Amino acid sequence: MGERLADRQILDRISWLLQLDEQLEKQLTLELAAVDRAMNTLHLRMLAKGASS
Repeated sequence: MGERLADRQILDRISWLLQLDEQLEKQLTLELAAVDRAMNTLHLRMLAKGASS
């Protein structure tokens, strides 16, 4: 019985880690999109400034 409990705890831990990995991957994707938007904004500003000179 103790072995089954230990096995269950290991499986629960693996499941938790997989969910955490998925959440972190989603967060990373969102952060990268935000960085990409910021870079595009800066690029457009630089182009606009160059065009007005």
